[in-house]
Amino acid sequence: MQDLSFTVDSLTEICKNTFTSPIEERIIKLEGFYSPGNNKKYGGVYYDVLHDENKLSKFTLVVPAKLREDLVSKQYYVFEGHLNKTTNNFNDGIIKLQFKATKVKGRKDEFQFITKAEFSVVQERFKRPIPFLDQLLLEKILSNQKPVINIITGSTSIVGEDYRGQLTDSEFYTINEHQVNLSNSQEISKKIKLLSKVESDMLIVMRGGGSGLEIFNDVALCKASLECSMPFVTAIGHKEDVTLLEKCADKGFGTPTAFGSFLQNLVDRYRNQITDTEIK
Repeated sequence: MQDLSFTVDSLTEICKNTFTSPIEERIIKLEGFYSPGNNKKYGGVYYDVLHDENKLSKFTLVVPAKLREDLVSKQYYVFEGHLNKTTNNFNDGIIKLQFKATKVKGRKDEFQFITKAEFSVVQERFKRPIPFLDQLLLEKILSNQKPVINIITGSTSIVGEDYRGQLTDSEFYTINEHQVNLSNSQEISKKIKLLSKVESDMLIVMRGGGSGLEIFNDVALCKASLECSMPFVTAIGHKEDVTLLEKCADKGFGTPTAFGSFLQNLVDRYRNQITDTEIK
């Protein structure tokens, strides 16, 4: 399942006015500016603050004592942990947001803030059900059916070789590659909308690394991906490249090679289950 990553203000907006959330109890990443609390430890943890640039949005950051030793006030950090929401003791319905940190993933000296338009698209993504993609595909293979996968790739792209190089058992899938001009967001959007009407188990946009990845931050393109009736997946760039389209996807692979490894791993799991069944 795709890693979920948020800024303080974006997660605050998602959680606002709702007590339940599909991301509660899931491991997520949360980034923002760190400020220490009152320096009193309770039960082995400190209750500090993680906030946005203007301190308009903030979370209570529950930090284990060991993690806190290296944290510096007013620095921008990326934490991994769990979201927790409670109401106060006066029962007035006010929701308090806490983030229980389990890891410090890094500190950022340079960062970009998501725009309001970009955030609205990411927020829409969380209105979609989150599919358990590996389970869906594996169940189909176990029932002797071939999952149908539609891939959107570049007109002159050779990244298909990357995923096919990892997928030695491609006969377990029906894979259709559709070539478009990946430097034209309208053409990509048009192809996504067209293939969304075709019955399949997955629709994926695939591209290698290099320049021009900013096309995948186009808001209209991301909105088109959210209209897909099947799971929408990306395998764009290198592992460190995270586009807005990937944030809107049901699952994002760091590279086309990683996508091929994912498909082959499902075949390997299928064979292991068949072997275990035969032994029993």
